[in-house]
Amino acid sequence: MRGVLNINKPSGISSYDVIRRIKRIFKDITESGRTSPSIKLGHAGTLDPLASGVLLILFNEATKISRFLNEQKKEYIAAIKLGIKTDTDDITGKIQKENELPELSINQIEEILSEFECEISQIPPVFSALRQQGQRLYNLARQGKIYRPLPRKVTVHEIELKNFISPILKIRTIVSKGTYIRSLARDIGDRLGCGATLIALTRTKIGSFNIDDSLKLEELTLDLIQKHLYPISLALHDFDTVYVKDEAIKKLLTGQVINESDLIKSDLTQLSSPKVQICDSAQKVLAIASRIDSVLKPIRLIYADIPKT
Repeated sequence: MRGVLNINKPSGISSYDVIRRIKRIFKDITESGRTSPSIKLGHAGTLDPLASGVLLILFNEATKISRFLNEQKKEYIAAIKLGIKTDTDDITGKIQKENELPELSINQIEEILSEFECEISQIPPVFSALRQQGQRLYNLARQGKIYRPLPRKVTVHEIELKNFISPILKIRTIVSKGTYIRSLARDIGDRLGCGATLIALTRTKIGSFNIDDSLKLEELTLDLIQKHLYPISLALHDFDTVYVKDEAIKKLLTGQVINESDLIKSDLTQLSSPKVQICDSAQKVLAIASRIDSVLKPIRLIYADIPKT
């Protein structure tokens, strides 16, 4: 059993709580006397407990493509409360300041939102999973040790006003890897001159994975998992795919570059994506490679797919 499962995480639980519940399904199968498949679980794209929506659960060898899934664009629907600032940049934190709201028109809000639709320099929340001195920032913050993270470049590909019923602003946004929607809400509030904090968040897409196709956690069964598990090749459908000859598979094991002569009917000059799936003749994903000029350099092996002979 290997692949990617699209789960609709409910608000109020952590991303790892979802993994715990799936592990429980497999434990119950074992305790019932049925044979439970070997399983290693991970996830791509952590969601805060406040947030709901698309969470990709990775089974066995699919855990090795986590970083590639994380690099894909993500879409969110966010509800933001204007006139309030919190220490966590969301409604779960302590209120630091409350402000009167200025008179705001839809046109004014849309104009300011458009300023964020580009590459921006963003300061992550003080309460975040980033590390400082080997510890998570949220653990340090709870100890009273406040470290202000350094700003970093992220991209807001799209941002759209869904509605505004004062003091609640609702937006849809598509962002790059590493973007904190809590920080985006905070910065929008600052730009509007009244402060803001995130009060609700739903992730509606990661790459090609859509919330409309996600499974509800409370309805999950082993049969549903097996039926809706996406193969690794489909999970990375945006990558070009090439097929390697059987006699060249050993080159992948030693990290050697793959030449066009190692491939089955492929013209490397026709590839469009910078990263490529290398598959065997049975369409199993053997490795992820970077395309460099006229060769493919393996950057991640999917070991279980590669014969060790």
